[in-house]
Amino acid sequence: MILTIFILILLVCLYVFTTLIYRYLLTRLFRKNWFLGLYEQIYHSNTVNVPIQTEKCMKILI
Repeated sequence: MILTIFILILLVCLYVFTTLIYRYLLTRLFRKNWFLGLYEQIYHSNTVNVPIQTEKCMKILI
């Protein structure tokens, strides 16, 4: 019982750590067009197919 709780806590910590690293790398590599990279990732995953005007969004973000 204690071992399963420890493994679950470890997995949650690992998930949070990897997402933080991924967000840091995403913002670091795509400093000016990180939104465009995120949009391409969402578009290629086919979970959300919402047309976004990237130029207007980029002007708002910059």
